[in-house]
Amino acid sequence: MKAKVLKIKAWDKTERLMVRVSALECKKGVLMKKGYEIFLFTGTHDQNDNEIYDGDILHYSNSRYAVVWNEAKNRWEKQNVKTKGDVSVLTPALAKKTMRICHSYEVNGGPTE
Repeated sequence: MKAKVLKIKAWDKTERLMVRVSALECKKGVLMKKGYEIFLFTGTHDQNDNEIYDGDILHYSNSRYAVVWNEAKNRWEKQNVKTKGDVSVLTPALAKKTMRICHSYEVNGGPTE
């Protein structure tokens, strides 16, 4: 069986920037790296063939959408940033109609809670 490749980006909490990481810890099935927040590749690409990751902001149909994981439905979705509505499944076909702008942490300087 061929191993599955997971593509990951991480937010460096100290430097406050998005980076690629070379090694992660896995504890009880959870990927982690001290001092970093981990984001997974969705398996989709935008119209410019840029990889789309969890938390990315996309431009689509004159609006901005956040890429989110729907735990209950076990799927990636796009959600309107302003209204938190207009949610739909992020399929490869839909992703190709979007343009990746940036990651939400790059706009906000980190998490907004």
